[in-house]
Amino acid sequence: MANGAQLTHLDSDGAARMVDVSEKAVTRREAVASACVLMKEETLRAILSGSVVKGDVAASARIAGIMAAKRVSELIPLCHPIGLESVAVELLPDGPGRLRVRARVVVQARTGAEMEAMSASAVAALTVYDMAKSIDRAMTVTDLRVEHKHGGKSGEYRRNESRYRLSADRLDVNDMIDCVSGAEFQTVGAVATFIGTVRGDSLENGDRVIALEYEAYPAMVLGQMVKIGERIERDIQGARIAMAHRTGRLSVGEMAVVIAASAPHREEAFRACRAAIEAIKRDAPIWKKEVTASGESWLGCDCGEASPQVKHNNAAL
Repeated sequence: MANGAQLTHLDSDGAARMVDVSEKAVTRREAVASACVLMKEETLRAILSGSVVKGDVAASARIAGIMAAKRVSELIPLCHPIGLESVAVELLPDGPGRLRVRARVVVQARTGAEMEAMSASAVAALTVYDMAKSIDRAMTVTDLRVEHKHGGKSGEYRRNESRYRLSADRLDVNDMIDCVSGAEFQTVGAVATFIGTVRGDSLENGDRVIALEYEAYPAMVLGQMVKIGERIERDIQGARIAMAHRTGRLSVGEMAVVIAASAPHREEAFRACRAAIEAIKRDAPIWKKEVTASGESWLGCDCGEASPQVKHNNAAL
């Protein structure tokens, strides 16, 4: 296989086997996985308002996800039975007609906890479907994936897009902060965040901005984000950058861009965050259209929002 990787669940004869983990150390392991349920907007509203006839969709899905994490070794043949220290399942609206199901699992064991987190996300998402199928049988469960794994011999894993995102989905500030801080980053002493929001500016003609619309070529923008992050992390010792920008039409008050920067000291975190703000505005090819009551007009390639607001959060981690 590529890079000398081996399928550990196969023996020398190609037969399936349970991997012997007896020589591995017991360590703290944590995994975060998620899935997305696509649905009609009115279905999402019914779930969020608690008006689904069958009952509380979110509560049922959370319980189902926790139960699934406990039963992984019975569902997937070659998984080891392990004890769970913590299982948390949350359901988050993630844009029009999108519900994100996210599970976080913590274990003290020789193996795990990716499959436990994946199973919790999957079964919780299936429970959403079961609870709401009477009003929307076209719901689709998609994007089941491991977002983050920490601990064990293989160390840390984060999805490549976790730190650099361009999406129509609603932005999550805490997600960006998690990408640059936590137990695995021992030298982090401060985190600075930038949150750019859409503001309802009054224009010279007396009109008022009611929305902004962003368009971009994803591959080009994500490529620029990676270059920006690498440059800042190279120039500022110990810095780590995460950035996310939304596309599509955003109403006044919605977040358009979030940047998080961590560093050993607050001065470096501030500097890294500001450098990322200026670079993404200058270099990322994102086009912005201003929407008013009387019409729409493109403002050109400009990553910045209507008067973004800067917020700095500092914490000794």
